[in-house]
Amino acid sequence: MKPSLLLAAIITGLALACSGGGGNDPGAQPTATLAPPPLDPNLNAVGRGDLVLAVEPHARQQIDPLAIARANGTPPACADFVFLFTWRVRSGPPLKFVVSRQGGTDNVANGANGGASISGCTLLEAVNDGDAAVAGDLRYFIA
Repeated sequence: MKPSLLLAAIITGLALACSGGGGNDPGAQPTATLAPPPLDPNLNAVGRGDLVLAVEPHARQQIDPLAIARANGTPPACADFVFLFTWRVRSGPPLKFVVSRQGGTDNVANGANGGASISGCTLLEAVNDGDAAVAGDLRYFIA
């Protein structure tokens, strides 16, 4: 995928995710009002769905985009693989999303709500650095 398309998808996703209120309302309906990540019309969506975020204090929740893609059918080649997502924390502290690549950890995004994307075949983790458990929602597209 061209870097300009990925950048456009990221910027659009962040703009839409950050414009949608969100908040930490524990009574909110899971993913019912969580905006899906925007998909650039030049990308071919091969899967989409929702995940529940449940991260204990000082713990991580692994999200394996490649395994999710396999469950939705044939995943794209790693060089063309894009995982776009939005999230909302309904209760608990903000989350940090990280990926591990070649022995190092890169921050992807953080906050109580937002949107981001990662490319390539890598493992995404939702990190709770707080002292309370996190309950939230994540909506994704695979392209």
